[in-house]
Amino acid sequence: MVSLETSQRLERTEGMVGCSFVEARNAVSHAAAESRVIDGAIAIYDGAVSPFSQTFGLGLFGAAGDATLDEIEGFFFERNADAQHELSPFAGIEVTARLVARGYLPIELSTVLVRSIPPLAVPTSPLELRVIDPVRDGAAWVATSMAGWVTEPGIEAFIRDLLAVNIRNHAMTHYLVEHEGAPIATGSLGIHDGVALLAGASTIPSA
Repeated sequence: MVSLETSQRLERTEGMVGCSFVEARNAVSHAAAESRVIDGAIAIYDGAVSPFSQTFGLGLFGAAGDATLDEIEGFFFERNADAQHELSPFAGIEVTARLVARGYLPIELSTVLVRSIPPLAVPTSPLELRVIDPVRDGAAWVATSMAGWVTEPGIEAFIRDLLAVNIRNHAMTHYLVEHEGAPIATGSLGIHDGVALLAGASTIPSA
C-alpha cells in the first residue's frame, strides 16, 4: 500500500543515490559538486544543467516553510543554478501552494512504480544479463548506453559526461545485457535502507 512512509523511503533512497553521484563526480573531475540536508530534504548540486541538481524529499520530513526554502534556494543560487524540486504528493498541498506563491511552475508529473519482490524463478531467456567490471567492460557499457540514450543530435557530450560519472559510482551496480555475445542494453541499481532503485535503463534501437 502506498503511504507517507513508502514515499519517505522512496524519496530518501533517490536522494541518497543522488548523493553517491556527487562523490563520483568529485572523484572524476574534482568538481565542486555538493549535497546538503536541509530540514530533512536532500539538496544536490552537480552542475547548473545536471539532472541531479535538485531536492529530494522536500516537505516529507519537515515543514518546508519559507525559511527552509530560503536556505535551499540560497544553496543553489550561490552556485548559479536554478532551485528545482521533485515533490511527492504526500508533501501536502500546503507545500505546493507555497512553491507556487514563490513563483515556481510545475513542469512534469512522474509516476514511480514500486513493488515488493518475492522469491522468483529465473526465467529462461536467450539474453545474458551480467554485472560488469567497470574497468574491463566500461567502454562497452558506455557505448551501449549512449546508443540508447542519444535520441537527438547535440546531446552526445552531455550524455557521455553523465555516463562517465555513473560508471565510476561505486555505490551503484551496473548491468549489461547481451544477445549472442553482443551488448544490447544496460541498467544500474542502487540500494538504500532495503529499497532497490533501478536507474538508467537503456536499450539500443535495433533491439
